[in-house]
Amino acid sequence: MPESVVEVIGGVPMTPKRPTKAKIQIAGNPFAHGSERKVFYGRDMFSNTPIDIVLKEYIRNNTDIAHRGSVVPYEFATQMQTIAAYLASIFNVCLEKKAGITHDIKFLKVQVLSIEIKPGENRYMSCERRYGKDSKFLRFSNNADYEMLEVTCKVKGLNFEIVEQLMAFSHWTYEVTFYYCAIV
Repeated sequence: MPESVVEVIGGVPMTPKRPTKAKIQIAGNPFAHGSERKVFYGRDMFSNTPIDIVLKEYIRNNTDIAHRGSVVPYEFATQMQTIAAYLASIFNVCLEKKAGITHDIKFLKVQVLSIEIKPGENRYMSCERRYGKDSKFLRFSNNADYEMLEVTCKVKGLNFEIVEQLMAFSHWTYEVTFYYCAIV
């Protein structure tokens, strides 16, 4: 996790956590795919109680040719997620201090898996917790239009004030990083 906004905009490298052993089950076929990644169901079998997870793998034809089969795109995406989580933690504190609002904005914790296929050849995937239909997890994006977000709130029974706070967060990240990045 960065320690300051200066580190974020200054490009200070993040120190990755030490690798740990894992025992993972991965579905044989993806349940979804987009233009960049395939998405698989999985289970973290390391503890006595298996945890449902989602694994994402870049489609090799769509990654930068210099990084095909490389961990680099996964590390980059994980760093962006970490920066977003860091900025959200600062925003949450500011929002509570200045406006007394206590809705926390949180980002998924994402990890990179390195699966050895044979010596010298690894398969990389990003891994995140899988949320069920009854979970309180909702994905929001400012890449959608304003009306769509309001409709989503009505359907999900959410207070639209939360969406306004998410939009404010996006604009705030752009300003607090001196126009370096905007989290959308």
